[in-house]
Amino acid sequence: MADHDVALYCERALNNFPLKGRRLIIDFALEDQRKILKREKKKESFMKKTEVKKVEKPREKKETRKEEQSIAEINDAKKLKEMLRKCGSRGKKQRIKKKLIALGEMKAPEKVAVERKEAPEEEPVEKLAGKRKPGKNKQIENEILELRRQGKQKKRNEKRKSDSKFEELLKGYLDKISKSLGDE
Repeated sequence: MADHDVALYCERALNNFPLKGRRLIIDFALEDQRKILKREKKKESFMKKTEVKKVEKPREKKETRKEEQSIAEINDAKKLKEMLRKCGSRGKKQRIKKKLIALGEMKAPEKVAVERKEAPEEEPVEKLAGKRKPGKNKQIENEILELRRQGKQKKRNEKRKSDSKFEELLKGYLDKISKSLGDE
């Protein structure tokens, strides 16, 4: 059982609860103020970071376009190899390799012939259904059903225990509230 479910249950049980001529008014907050402040700080820092990135991104794109044009213009193998080592983008690496192959500085990858084997034909489902042994499968199915029943029963017992614990806790709080209001 989740905490918010418990809180909602308590709120509904105790709200407007009569105690010796008085009635309790219960309400709970949906948000913690500290968490709200943390969230606002994170949003502010995120907004600052994105503003800085927005300013830098157009410049970076222009620089990469210049480099892409320069790959086509460069005929120096050493410079291309250096660019290949420093490059992080897969597409750019492919363009550099293509240029190096065209210059004769790199070997083109060899194509490997792959033999395709046809998969054996599978038997139709109808034929497989006739091959099953009914006794063994029935026994397994019964065991599975029994395990499911046991699992459901275990869940029910756990829920009953948690509900009874919650009822005891609620009753204790009600007794304490009624005693403290009775003392006044």
